[in-house]
Parts: sequence; structure tokens; C-alpha cells
Amino acid sequence: MSEVNVTIEKIEGNELVIREGHALAVLPKDVLKVTGTIGVPFAYIEKRKATINPENAVVEVDYEKRHIKFLQDQYDSLSPIVAGFIVLDPDLQKWEIGTTKTRSSKDLALMIKSNRLMFESIELATRLVTIFEDLKVKVEREIQDKDDHRGNIQKTQA
Repeated sequence: MSEVNVTIEKIEGNELVIREGHALAVLPKDVLKVTGTIGVPFAYIEKRKATINPENAVVEVDYEKRHIKFLQDQYDSLSPIVAGFIVLDPDLQKWEIGTTKTRSSKDLALMIKSNRLMFESIELATRLVTIFEDLKVKVEREIQDKDDHRGNIQKTQA
């Protein structure tokens, strides 16, 4: 039997790395970080249900920042971190969708009319404008014609 000289290069945690001859250097382990759209954490969990221990897993939701973060094992420093974000389109931000701002049907019709190019077709935008402009007339007529069939007819002044 021939003698083999073995050099112990690095001991990390409970791991012993033994090298023989010329080999590549040992790289430190790093945390897997995955970032994507808001559905990425859910897709990650769906594909790895069998390997995830729910008692050690953590899901953080930040409504203000529109962010979801999934940590597979909170006790493992090398546990994967999967994050999902919602990034609002600047064109849609000016519509203030999802905020507490309210608009009348007339204001909506005006907004759609001035932003026709954001729609799939100009015909669709025009049709929406017509619907919103006619909405007020229809609601007013229904209020004026309200009858509870008990002899009580509600009359409103225009």
C-alpha cells in the first residue's frame, strides 16, 4: 500500500473537508434567495410541500410595502428565503386604484376619455365612456320610478 498525504484544509461547523491533490477551493455555503412576483412564495410552497416543516416555517406579509416573504426554516441559518412583491404600474397609479379615493361616474368617464390609449382598443374605451355617462341617467330614473306597490309612490324633484 502506498502512503497518502492528506491535508485538512478547513473545518466548518460539524463538517470536515479532506482534500487530496489539486482540487478547487471550498466555497462557503450561502443562503438561497428567490425574489419574484407576489405568487412566487405560493408556487415555492406548492412544489415543496413534502419537505417543508410547517412548525418551523415563517410567512411575513407587509401590506404597506406589498411584500410577502417565506422562510422555510427559521432555525436554519442557510434556509431558503423566498420573497414576492407587487410593483404597481406608473400608468395605473395615476388612476389611484385600490385607494380610498372615490369618483363620480362623470369623473370616471372623463378619465377614460382622456386616457383612451391605455385600453385594448379605442372602441372599448368609447363604450365605457358611454356606459358611465348613461349610468347617472339610469339611476335617477329608477329612483323617480320607485314604487313599493302599497300605494306609496316616491316622487323626487330633479
